[in-house]
Amino acid sequence: MKSLKIFLLLFVLLFGFLLRFYKVSEIPTGFFADEAANGYNAYKLLTTGKDEYGVSFPFYFQSFGDYRTPVAIYSMIPSIFIFGLNQFSVRFTMVIYGTLTILFLYLFVKELFWNEQSFIKDVIALSSSLFLAISPWHIHFSRSGFEFIPMPFYLIVGLFFLFRFLHRTQKPINLVLSTIFFIITFYTAYVVQIVLIPFLFCIFLLYRKKNLNKKILKISLISLIFFLLGLIPFITATLSGQALTRFNSVSPFSHGKNLKDVLKPMAKTYIDHFQLDFLFLKGDIDMPRHFISRHSLKGIGELYLFQLPLLILGIFYLFLKYKKILIFSLVFLILYPIGSTIIAEEPFAHRSLFGVVPFQILSAIGLTSIFYFLSKIITNSKLKIVIMTIMICFFVIICSLSLKDYVNKYFNEYPLYSSDFWGWQYGPKETMQYFLSVKNNYDELYMSGEFNSGNIFLKFYDPKNTCQNKCMLGDFWRNPKIYNSKKRQLFSLSPEYLKNSSLSNRFIVKKIIFYPNKTIAFQIGEIVE
Repeated sequence: MKSLKIFLLLFVLLFGFLLRFYKVSEIPTGFFADEAANGYNAYKLLTTGKDEYGVSFPFYFQSFGDYRTPVAIYSMIPSIFIFGLNQFSVRFTMVIYGTLTILFLYLFVKELFWNEQSFIKDVIALSSSLFLAISPWHIHFSRSGFEFIPMPFYLIVGLFFLFRFLHRTQKPINLVLSTIFFIITFYTAYVVQIVLIPFLFCIFLLYRKKNLNKKILKISLISLIFFLLGLIPFITATLSGQALTRFNSVSPFSHGKNLKDVLKPMAKTYIDHFQLDFLFLKGDIDMPRHFISRHSLKGIGELYLFQLPLLILGIFYLFLKYKKILIFSLVFLILYPIGSTIIAEEPFAHRSLFGVVPFQILSAIGLTSIFYFLSKIITNSKLKIVIMTIMICFFVIICSLSLKDYVNKYFNEYPLYSSDFWGWQYGPKETMQYFLSVKNNYDELYMSGEFNSGNIFLKFYDPKNTCQNKCMLGDFWRNPKIYNSKKRQLFSLSPEYLKNSSLSNRFIVKKIIFYPNKTIAFQIGEIVE
């Protein structure tokens, strides 16, 4: 039985890894500016000990007018050291985080149900890991170079050690380790900073014990002080105007709106996080007023539809047998939308990624409860085996069909509509590759100024400046004097730009860059008199 358990866990881990690793440098198609900024700053730290602005080993990283949290950037250094600065090394870091999260979810759930009989505990833990391994929500961000996916990893590791301490108070080291991982969690993404402390406080109220000995009280006090000390960089950065810059730029509270006008859309956003559309049918991409295609797929919810009845069963099962775990799970769910809610817009998958954990656990509990209830209802052992086998086959079929649909949509359909400006901004890599191959033939090479924070791509794809500052960002709309007939110049421009300019009749195309859907993304060429 132990060998089978290890085999199944390794299978789930390998399967989850492959779903995150396969063609990760190619899909998502394109490479967004935030990914490039994270990777480039990690590269600069590795090679110079400073960020792109010359600050030595900063805690918060200045980027695009805001400041980035540090965990993702520092985490990318080993991968960039091994593979060099490229799209693969940046995204591979998140693949590893995503895969390790599957493992630690298994360990955490076993600890959560520590006093349950071994078989039930193993089934819930393994099912939780399986659901996370195939989760559209988790896979999506495990395949990008954004900063969000380390958050659930460090959170789950922290919870694992915390619950080991709660169940084994004779080992205070577990509390110390959990405190360290919660501090790291706090600095993974801004959205978790809003919910982490209330979440931990609720756990304290729920699992606090009376009549603790002096040793446990002492280590608990030391851990609390250590956690508070860990917040000093955040407090210092807030006072200096570095932390919370992103929040201040997007929050309606910062835009002079009165409280009534802010709270009403916030309440709607919060409720929408629990609707069928966001969770099971559309994800955030098809929600009203959403036009950004980076965060989910069309026609796929953040969860699979077959998880809906499992979630209901899971809550019911916990209500009957584990009320404390039920309260813990409900607190998790109640807090998860807050990262999106403070923006007072429609739900965003990346800002509510805190919720990816409890939904998978509850789904696993619901699946396990089916077999639990069947075992209580059916007394005939042979009939019980037959029914159980049928149910397992049914679940495998439903799960496989759902996953097949997701994989098809992600790898075949998603690249066709998610590569433009509001998606992954396909084109800078291909443009820079061509520029670097012909740089000796020109005095200036201009990449289109239509990209979001396009300057970062010049740095990312040419970190050693082999272009010798000849590769630049060119925006004809703002600076029509860029063109100089006395210089040898090369331009990369979109069809829309050329169509609406006076250059179309004077533009000699040297190379065409196509989107994955075969439409023209950019045309590289020269302007003639």
